[in-house]
Amino acid sequence: MIILIGLIFIHITNAATPQLKTQQLSDHSADSDLIATSQLLQQQQFASSFTPSNQKPSNFTCLFNVSQSGLANFRSVAEALNQTCNETDGYEINLLDSEHIESLEINKNSSIIIKGNNKVQTIWHLDSPHRQLINLNFGNLTLENIDFQFVVLSKWYSMIQPSYYLISVGSDPFNSPQLTIKLCKFHSLSHSYKYLIHQIRIRCVDNLQIIDTVFSGIGTEEVSYISLLQVNSFKNLYLKNCTFQNASINTTTEPVFLNGIDEVISASILDCQFINITTNNENCHSALALFCIRNIKTIITGNKFTNCKSVNSGSGALSIYDYEFENQPDEFVINNNTFTNNTGINSGAIFFLTINNQSKYSFNFNTFVSNRNNQTDMHGQDVFLIIYDPPLSWTIDNITVIMSSIFNGSVSDALNNSVFFKVRLYNYTDYSGGIILHYQPAPQPQKKRMSAWAVIGIIVFSVLVLINVLLVVVTIGLVLKNRQKYEGNIAEHSPLLINSQFQSQ
Repeated sequence: MIILIGLIFIHITNAATPQLKTQQLSDHSADSDLIATSQLLQQQQFASSFTPSNQKPSNFTCLFNVSQSGLANFRSVAEALNQTCNETDGYEINLLDSEHIESLEINKNSSIIIKGNNKVQTIWHLDSPHRQLINLNFGNLTLENIDFQFVVLSKWYSMIQPSYYLISVGSDPFNSPQLTIKLCKFHSLSHSYKYLIHQIRIRCVDNLQIIDTVFSGIGTEEVSYISLLQVNSFKNLYLKNCTFQNASINTTTEPVFLNGIDEVISASILDCQFINITTNNENCHSALALFCIRNIKTIITGNKFTNCKSVNSGSGALSIYDYEFENQPDEFVINNNTFTNNTGINSGAIFFLTINNQSKYSFNFNTFVSNRNNQTDMHGQDVFLIIYDPPLSWTIDNITVIMSSIFNGSVSDALNNSVFFKVRLYNYTDYSGGIILHYQPAPQPQKKRMSAWAVIGIIVFSVLVLINVLLVVVTIGLVLKNRQKYEGNIAEHSPLLINSQFQSQ
């Protein structure tokens, strides 16, 4: 057995993952240019201040290759992790095969990188019953270029495997692990068992980063009991350029469920897509749900929510619940997102509830297109807000103006108070109303215009067809004329021929 220890790899990395800074949130007097500039600075500060725990200027790892087809000395990741490693940056494990079969439990307080070593993502699945593919209890794990899949094992009574999770994270809140996922895929699978299964289930995690990763359901025609991502407790969360798609789910938690209960936490959801997601359970409120209990700083920007639907409750696309804890302020920047063709009970796109009068929030420069709810008055087709105990400066006279400033620069194709709100003031006065966002008609499919060369081509072709038709007509005319002349000559000479024959007899 050959153990490659001390092989040095130098990786030049970019420290570019965010920690939220949100200063200009509900500054109602700022104009649109100032808001846009502030947002850009916030995002730059966020990106520069969050340094992923597994990225360092240089990388000194113990490198191991794993193959189940005889290409390496180690057949499993667990076998490689049992080797001693004294390098400061821990283990780097390459999966050499196109498929990898293993149920892995990680209890090693070390940095571990596991990645597919081929251009095509390595498929990781099981061939015997287990609860999960990977169970990360503690440590710092990075997964890269891997396709995680469920399978049905017919010899075990057609059981879906793994039977609970593709990846399970965190069992001890006092030793929370760290997880980074890059360039991976997660797939659901049709099965007959109606119990809750997760692609990723996280009980507690310090830092979670998921980048350039795709989570796919089994389509919207069949109801599934497999959720996509559930995070019950986190300190720092960063989703970038991920896709959650094609799922009709009947679970008690949302397809993407994020619960921020730790103190001083941050969440960033950037440039992600939520496409064709239907929630069928009355306890499931939207495609993406964020619950905030302690001092969370959140940026949700640059995302696209398309064809998301909540059948029995909430909003189709996004739900945010902001609860008060010891008067700690929360900050929300939900800007520059696009919501298209989403449907819910209360609103099509966004439902927002806050009972924290210290919180700040903005919904600037969002685009709403063809979102719907099931309310008869059609109010709140895009957004429904419930705000308890807002700042003392809020009064019945200025609430509508404040709401308009919170949605500065946002546009919609809805005409009838597409943003609906209910506010309970400090003196227990209830007030409800709505605002109409700047109207932007839904884009109509454009008819393709032919280029000048296409028009010239059609004209030339038409002329050639016309010439050919004329030639055919002239040719037919000449043939008919010659035929008539020929038949006339025959008729003229036929009596002479008959008389000649008679005389010869």
